[in-house]
Amino acid sequence: AVAIGAARGILLDALSHPPEEPIIYYNLACYVCQLGELKAAKDHLKQAFALDPSCRLLALDDKDLEPVWDSLTTA
Repeated sequence: AVAIGAARGILLDALSHPPEEPIIYYNLACYVCQLGELKAAKDHLKQAFALDPSCRLLALDDKDLEPVWDSLTTA
């Protein structure tokens, strides 16, 4: 969990530097989901999907995001 927290910090810092990249939001979603922060994971995924709708297909097959899979099919 320490490594995930460190990686999350790096990606959060990256968000402050344009351009916005969907993979940053996507990876943040994976990290926070693994930390049990499901609402934050869903919020990051919404950003990723807005920037690149094809991220939804990746998310539906990503075991790191399994706790939020149900919400991905209805959103």
